[in-house]
Amino acid sequence: METADLVAAKLRPPAWLAPLLPRPRLSAQLEKAAGSSSVILLLGPSGSGKTAALSQWSPGAWVTLDAQDNDPVLFWRYVARALGVAGDPHPPGSDAFVAAIASRVEPGSVLVLDEYEHVVAAGIHRQLDLLIGASPLTLVISSRTRPPLRLDRLLLSGRLTVLSWTDLRFSAEEAELLGPRVVDSEGWPASVALEGRETEYLVEHVWGSLAADLKDFLLVAAVPARFDVALMDSLTGASDSAELLDRLRRDAVFLVSDDGRGRWYRLQRSFREALLHRLETTAPDHLTAVRRGAARWHARSGDKEEAIGLALSAGDFAFAVRLLDEQLDGLYQDGRLVSLERWLLALPDSALAASRLGRRALNLWCELGRFSERDRWITATSADHRSARSSPRSGDERAVGADEVWRLCLPRERGDLTSALRQGRELLASRLLTTPQAASQARISVARSLLLAGRLADSQALASEIPALWPGEPPAPVRVAMHGLLGLAAYLQREVEAAAVQGVRAAVRECQVRPSARMMPEAMILLALSSQHPGAELAHLLDEPGYGNDLTMGAFANLLLAQHLDAPEARGRLAAADALLATCPNPLGLVEFRNQVAAAVGDPIPPTAVSTESLSDRELLVLHYLRSDLTLREIAEDLFLSINTIKTHARTIYRKLNVHGRDELRPSRSGDAEPQT
Repeated sequence: METADLVAAKLRPPAWLAPLLPRPRLSAQLEKAAGSSSVILLLGPSGSGKTAALSQWSPGAWVTLDAQDNDPVLFWRYVARALGVAGDPHPPGSDAFVAAIASRVEPGSVLVLDEYEHVVAAGIHRQLDLLIGASPLTLVISSRTRPPLRLDRLLLSGRLTVLSWTDLRFSAEEAELLGPRVVDSEGWPASVALEGRETEYLVEHVWGSLAADLKDFLLVAAVPARFDVALMDSLTGASDSAELLDRLRRDAVFLVSDDGRGRWYRLQRSFREALLHRLETTAPDHLTAVRRGAARWHARSGDKEEAIGLALSAGDFAFAVRLLDEQLDGLYQDGRLVSLERWLLALPDSALAASRLGRRALNLWCELGRFSERDRWITATSADHRSARSSPRSGDERAVGADEVWRLCLPRERGDLTSALRQGRELLASRLLTTPQAASQARISVARSLLLAGRLADSQALASEIPALWPGEPPAPVRVAMHGLLGLAAYLQREVEAAAVQGVRAAVRECQVRPSARMMPEAMILLALSSQHPGAELAHLLDEPGYGNDLTMGAFANLLLAQHLDAPEARGRLAAADALLATCPNPLGLVEFRNQVAAAVGDPIPPTAVSTESLSDRELLVLHYLRSDLTLREIAEDLFLSINTIKTHARTIYRKLNVHGRDELRPSRSGDAEPQT
């Protein structure tokens, strides 16, 4: 189905192929509610007549929803277009875009969201609450279940109307008009008597009563979400689809015109589910074959997104990977992160190892905060990665792919800042960061490690390079991370960070996926520190899942929180940081930060901690590296110093700290031999 036809079909009520029973009573209830309510909920099971009742009332703007509309970019594009307020410059799916819609809605406007039960994305629910609270819109939601919206205030103020199954039930007068006709297309009242046996009834008494050729045709037609003559001829291998569709149209057998022009059709939802259930239980191989055929037909016709979904449902992962590889860049640049997430999650590890896709999607997982998926994909592609590293390109002995940007996260999260910084330097020195996105993410990752290591000025300098990498303004997620790094480094140096805070807030409003504390930790910490209640806000961030698995950032956030608490709460957070630091092989400057916080909250510094008050800034930096497993020559390379300068600094540090060598600088270990130079 062409994109324009698909959008048009979603933005109008279904075109019925059989006359509907008039429901003036229900239309009057809806009209009355629209005059006094901000939200109208129409709740009832499948087949209870919700869509039919709303289409007869015909209030104005309309969006029919399905599973793909859990993508906030798609969802809000449809809403904006339905309301006639499209064209806002803010990215669709962002809070700023929703705020712009709210400001441009005309008083008295009504929007119907049909089949809202498909929407499970918490971000869309939250943004719909924003729209309800900020606009004069009357929102009508038709759903099988009550949506998880914050409607308490509307209920208390009398601006919420709920019409349920009892309101949808046919009255005695309406039932008399129905007569012997038990079933009505796209809203059949027989649900009252069937009590959940709709599938059995539809298959045995509706589908089962048809001629054999129509039965076979409908079993195939139930597989794609929508179909036309060309698709059905391809799937059935015959040329009589036009004739069969004509017969179904004449008999009004649960057929809906999807485009209103008589080309594209779909089966009524309950009927389609019943037929799919029959296929799944009696002919699963046939179901798989039809899905594969439909995927290839849609791919040839240019509808790659429909093809991806069908290929995944058929278990045709190789074909799905090929399509996703072709579409990844375009969908990512369009902000379709949630749709990509849904498709990529369906791929097994075996489909990733031999594909480029497995090496290209890591950026997506980190932006979505799906770090377990990122790690799974890194593991699944590790063999391919090692092969690429062992066969470097000519002239580049350290060939590293763009996925190395996200591999940098792993040593840092596991407490090895030394390795994280070293790998980061390798990556920044390579010539393979060829896109602004990859180059920016590499700098963000290395700047984060530098900040945690205590090298605040170096972190700021690296983050400051990001804007020049882009031909225009960097995208919102990149700006959030950049301003967060700059601002938090300034805060730790007791400098003014107001501009960075403003930059973070402005960019957050532009993000299509709301940032989390794990996705962009510095930015979220900076916002918490600049709030009226920094201690409570920081504690809230630390409650988010994942901080305990990120050893360095978890320790760092706990130490910051300890600075904003009174004893004994501060000592509790300090103990939490100590527990994380104890498992870090190379925490570098986090040890000094821990000691500073311990002194500030009145907690005695443990005997294993090293006093560093007499060391210069340069000596402190060298000390961080001396605690690592790097050789002195490697430390010199990392710090851009000569080997003799490093040796001189090492001797001075040993003398000032009254130790005899590097072993004594690593109190948690014993028996380490002095690395050779």
